[in-house]
Amino acid sequence: MTKNIGDLFQKARKDKGLSLNAVSNQLFIRVHYLKAIEDNEFNLIPSQAQLFGFIRTYADFLDLDSNKLISSLTEKTIKEVNIPVVELTDLDSSNANILRTKQIYGEIGKQLCETREKLGISIEDVTSFTHINQNSIEAIEKGDINQFSSAAQARGMLRNYSDFLGLETDRLLVRFAEALQSKIGIQTSDMEEPPPESEPEDIEKRSSFKLRDLISLDMVVFGIVGVMIVIFLFWGVGRVLRLQSEQEPDTIPTEVVEIEQTESPDIFVNIEDLSDGEDTITDDQVIDEETDISIPTIQVAPGDSISINVIVSIRTYLRIIVDSVVEFDGRPISGTNLAYTAQDNIEIIAGNGAAIEIIYNGNSIGKLGVFGDDIHVVYTKEGYITPTPIPTDA
Repeated sequence: MTKNIGDLFQKARKDKGLSLNAVSNQLFIRVHYLKAIEDNEFNLIPSQAQLFGFIRTYADFLDLDSNKLISSLTEKTIKEVNIPVVELTDLDSSNANILRTKQIYGEIGKQLCETREKLGISIEDVTSFTHINQNSIEAIEKGDINQFSSAAQARGMLRNYSDFLGLETDRLLVRFAEALQSKIGIQTSDMEEPPPESEPEDIEKRSSFKLRDLISLDMVVFGIVGVMIVIFLFWGVGRVLRLQSEQEPDTIPTEVVEIEQTESPDIFVNIEDLSDGEDTITDDQVIDEETDISIPTIQVAPGDSISINVIVSIRTYLRIIVDSVVEFDGRPISGTNLAYTAQDNIEIIAGNGAAIEIIYNGNSIGKLGVFGDDIHVVYTKEGYITPTPIPTDA
């Protein structure tokens, strides 16, 4: 039947309408090995492990009986590839799978060892660059993969070793996956690499490793600084808002220039004599007749006109009459500076003496009174007077 093995593979492949290149791309087996199988030229395949592995993989892909095909190989055929004879016909399926696993492990180790020797690299050099201990490297090259604690550990070391030697790591890992499948007696129709099962301990270790990689000292420092900056910004904004709410408005307008007050001579103040204490003042009177409003004397400025600046520090009622004409009547806001010039007189009526400051002919005479005082003052060229309130009938 040996003479017909290649014919069986060729016929099955053509029945599926596949080319050798298409099969090679799916099975990761080189075209000249597939052609050697179809031409029954088994001596072109380097080792018995590769021969059995290629035949089994190719047969499973074409839906042929791989065990029957391998068993049909004669002793002469096996000797042609210079490999000791292994009698497979008397082995049960379980032993055949174990043998195939060892053969694949041996093939992988041999490939790694030959590549390392061709490159002139010692095992100590591999250990230095890959951080794989020397015993593990020697075990891999001998095909003794079973000494590793888990398949995940063996797979990781094979990947690192293969990458270091510049081999086709994906193809090598596919062969390793095939060996694992044979070990547990699983045969699949495709050779895609199944994800290896990781033990819970390995998963926990990998997760912890990734977390440590994501967190670095620089990230921690910048994170703390960022939090401190945010806290400082919130504190600063709150502080500014609190100060603004507590700050009282500036009572001195910027456009007013403080004038040094000089000693002034006594001036004429025309105030009507008050009646005897026997007269009774009713509650309807607007201003208490006995209220004494202390206003400092002023220096009368020369000239034919009167100049008055009225500075409002607290919002209050205010009426200003210039030469018998009402120029202002309302409640000005704090900080208002009203300037007027008259030929005869300027009359000021205010609801709060502490809210009004007067500059008369360029001289500041201060506030008109204390908080809550009703003010009525007339400024003339000679000075100023305070009209006497006239009692009204109840």
